[in-house]
Amino acid sequence: MDNELNKKILITGATGFIGQHLVRALSQQGTHFYALTRTASNIFDNDNSVEEFIADITKPLTIPEGVTTIYHCAGVINDLKNMEAVNIGGTRNIVTATLQKDCKLIYVSSAGTVGKTKEKILDERTPCHPQNAYEISKYKAEQIVLAGIKRGLKAHILRPVTIFGVKDNPETDSFFHLLKSMRNGLYKNIGHGMYNIVHINEVVKALEILGEIDIPYGDTYIAGNAIAYEDMDRLVKNIPPTITKKTQTIPYPIAIVVTAILTACYTLINKKGPLTFSRLKALTSKKVYSQQKLIENTSFKNSLPVEEYLKIVCKDYIGRSLLS
Repeated sequence: MDNELNKKILITGATGFIGQHLVRALSQQGTHFYALTRTASNIFDNDNSVEEFIADITKPLTIPEGVTTIYHCAGVINDLKNMEAVNIGGTRNIVTATLQKDCKLIYVSSAGTVGKTKEKILDERTPCHPQNAYEISKYKAEQIVLAGIKRGLKAHILRPVTIFGVKDNPETDSFFHLLKSMRNGLYKNIGHGMYNIVHINEVVKALEILGEIDIPYGDTYIAGNAIAYEDMDRLVKNIPPTITKKTQTIPYPIAIVVTAILTACYTLINKKGPLTFSRLKALTSKKVYSQQKLIENTSFKNSLPVEEYLKIVCKDYIGRSLLS
């Protein structure tokens, strides 16, 4: 079959972490598609199934002819200057373009849109009270998608929790630094917090399923698993070569004082400290996100337990001498 007839999928943010894994998964299936990038990239030079579509989502755009499904993975997390333009304005432009072509849209949001809540078990029905700029931008983007659905947009929203996986250059990855602190003994147990994480493979699988399944449009789905920080610490230390040093526990009241002192000191030198109040809150939170709706409404199920994914990632980094 002619390649042009096969090009029915477009991925925004194709050069990002999620985008690259989604591209890889789809190309292995023989799918031909467009990878939307803001500038030319050599990432896909050796993949004949990928055709670059250079465009800026912060500006009005026209989707190539023949596209039937769009995976909107593009977004920024720490870039405050461009967050509104990309996360909110970019999503508005993608929704408009999708409606014009009558495509299906799968939007990658974030479980962080839930924000502040007193509930312990969080699902898609939990009221959203986003707090920081990123959470607010993703929540506003969701509202744009939902408004589009009322106008006939065929869309699903996926809310992954913290995504992890093997990275070529993980030094800027906070998840990698958590693993590193557990291996080198710098990590300290504070309270009995739960860590909500999901491996990139599971995110890609959920996206593929939502892009193919025949279910009513307009729903939101959470993807993620929870593991206690204490259990994760033990697991990470027990991967050969085993770390025998016992993890210290800091009582919560002392942790607050230490955090305050560190925050004050690092503020003076205009740097982010190793323990901030937001980090302390995360380490002690007992909230758990449920992906039950995704499991019940689709064919999705975890390929591996989250513990096995953690082992795979750690072994890779240890094998490359990135972890002790």
